Amino acid sequence: MVMRDSKGPFSQNPWRSLDRVAFCENAILLEVKDPSQGKAHKTPANHSELTTATAARSWRDEQSLRNFLDDVALVAAGPGGKDKVAAVCLEREWQTAEKSGLSLCLRVARNEGFDEQACSQLQHLLDQALQDSVRGGGAGVAGSHATVDGDGDGDGQLAVPPDQRPGPLLESIVCACRTRLEKHASRLLGQLKHAQCRAVGKCSPPAYCALSQVTERAEIVDLFGPYGAHTHARYMAHVARQLDELRHLCDETDKDAATVSPATWCRVSTVAYQCRGSGTLRLYLKENLGLKAKVGVLDTMVDEIVERIGKLARFCRAGHTIAMFAAWLAHEDIGLTVRGLAASKIEVQELKHRTVADVLARGGSQMQKRQRPPPDPATETQIRGKMQRWPRYRMHAEVQLAVFYEEQAELETVTAYVGGDKLCCYLCHEFLRRHGRLQGNGCHQSLYSLWMVPESITFVSSERADQFHEALRGLCDLLESRMLALRGRSGGRGPERKLKRLYASQNESIANISRISLPPFPFPSSLSGRASTPSQLQSPLPLPRLDDNDTEVVLVSRTCVAVYEDEDEDEDGGDADELEECSQPTTTNQNPRILSNPPPVPAPPSLAMSSLAVVDAQVSGLLTSQRVFRYLGRLCLINSLSTN
Repeated sequence: MVMRDSKGPFSQNPWRSLDRVAFCENAILLEVKDPSQGKAHKTPANHSELTTATAARSWRDEQSLRNFLDDVALVAAGPGGKDKVAAVCLEREWQTAEKSGLSLCLRVARNEGFDEQACSQLQHLLDQALQDSVRGGGAGVAGSHATVDGDGDGDGQLAVPPDQRPGPLLESIVCACRTRLEKHASRLLGQLKHAQCRAVGKCSPPAYCALSQVTERAEIVDLFGPYGAHTHARYMAHVARQLDELRHLCDETDKDAATVSPATWCRVSTVAYQCRGSGTLRLYLKENLGLKAKVGVLDTMVDEIVERIGKLARFCRAGHTIAMFAAWLAHEDIGLTVRGLAASKIEVQELKHRTVADVLARGGSQMQKRQRPPPDPATETQIRGKMQRWPRYRMHAEVQLAVFYEEQAELETVTAYVGGDKLCCYLCHEFLRRHGRLQGNGCHQSLYSLWMVPESITFVSSERADQFHEALRGLCDLLESRMLALRGRSGGRGPERKLKRLYASQNESIANISRISLPPFPFPSSLSGRASTPSQLQSPLPLPRLDDNDTEVVLVSRTCVAVYEDEDEDEDGGDADELEECSQPTTTNQNPRILSNPPPVPAPPSLAMSSLAVVDAQVSGLLTSQRVFRYLGRLCLINSLSTN
């Protein structure tokens, strides 16, 4: 049904001419059989592998806004969980009868809805940050005034005094997110015990390796000097003491988490922030895990421990980022208002009378009962459970924002970026990419079948309605193509008969970037103009180039090749709150496994060294091994033709 008014907005069903039943049933089958649809990735401008120079440059552009939106979403998610996943956009407001000058608005969406009480709590936290910045800046975050402990021999420690009272901003953040802090502290202890990480005094620091180039925080470099052979021992001693203190704090909080004071949780997050910010943390852990296991297994354990420390550190990081943004707002006399979006469950009436047999029939003959052997009973139970949830479909937070800005097209967004406490799910990412007005923070590639858009949306023009409809059509076609691939992989005989998932289950929370050196917050260039052009509002930022290969090769130089391999993860990763994004430390060597004597890249005998120089100069980004060989083959052909 379409209600169209040529002089104004009109309501339209975006599902018109689309098979919503097929979309829902395809999503259910894919979630049950193949929940991960690819490799997790983040947007290029929100990459965790930032060197100090790159981080400084990015702070003077849109990256500062992205960091702020991500951390506001982290706080807005509160205790966490699949119903608390939050997404945030920043709007520009102009002079009105009540206000003068520029004002900003944070539009917050949450899977379960962001009500007035949640808005008032977040508004109070941001007002508190503004007041702290006006009174003297930097007092709202624990660790703003760190001291150097040492005996004068150059082997000092950058640390926060234990008796220093944390700022009210960080206390408010840890009180809002206390449940997640308790969970991560307990799990960090379990991971350290399982990996048999030895305490200070019971282990020896790893030997210095010339390839282990790390990027450290500015204050650590000022204290110890640039990382190298002569400062390696000092860096190792520093990270060892930080990790030991963090373990001791987590052990204290794990005994009776209910009685732990907010000040203690602030210290846990602050110490974790300092520990996670050290580029030598991974080197130290690799040497001092006592568990006897294969090299690949130990590397995975190191990644998990580093990631868990980052989970504790991000609350302190959020306090720093919000305090810096609030100081800039106070300096520029810009107001900030929080507004939320209400959300309700969506009933998909078409699924009410559908059966498990109907869904299995859509999956092809290999999934039906007449096959030999019959389908797994557990699969039928999962499908039945998902079919019974037809009254409880929901709009994810990112989609809520997309629909809201379709219906309120007069609102001006400062940036197309949508901040989030987690990476976008597969369906949200693909929809936003096709829709074009907003862009998510990345994609963890997990597919959730309880994904839906409403049956009626108010559009301002037929062009916007058609664009929304085409984005939804592209999503339906994408799921159908995924189902075709799934049917092809579930057929055959012998070993091919068992369905193998192409990708391991991914983690989904935002990358734990330890934003160490935070320069003064400038007035972002994207705020200087009154309005963004329609092309700027509708065009997504460039997406990273994705490959489906399991191994990718990067030509670092003619003498060093870094191989990036996917590590198997536990496919039974739990619910949405337990799936967390694994991030790498801030190092110049992105992969901890850099081959000192790498296998040479095969090349024809006639290929001259000048051709290798051309390869070294022109190849940028990630190239698959097949592309490398194809590229070298072309150069070989050119070289042979020139010699003949």
